[in-house]
Amino acid sequence: MGLDTLVLTLQKHDSPKKIILNFLICMSDNEEALELGKRTQCHMFVINKLVENRDRNALIKYGNHLPKDSEDLEHLNRALQSVSLHKIF
Repeated sequence: MGLDTLVLTLQKHDSPKKIILNFLICMSDNEEALELGKRTQCHMFVINKLVENRDRNALIKYGNHLPKDSEDLEHLNRALQSVSLHKIF
């Protein structure tokens, strides 16, 4: 069984996000991990991956799908204001 199948199975059985996150982190394919992070709604993981990829536009787009006043959206907004992202764009 691949990690992608394992992650989706864990989500199907309502495993805690923390457990799913541990397996997402272990994935070697960044794009696949990012897509699975989105599918499993591991928002912090997705935000951190997009910051790691320095993809400001994807961060802005992803932020449009996050609940207002959520901790995840606050984290995303802090990431958008970070100096390292501004240097790239």
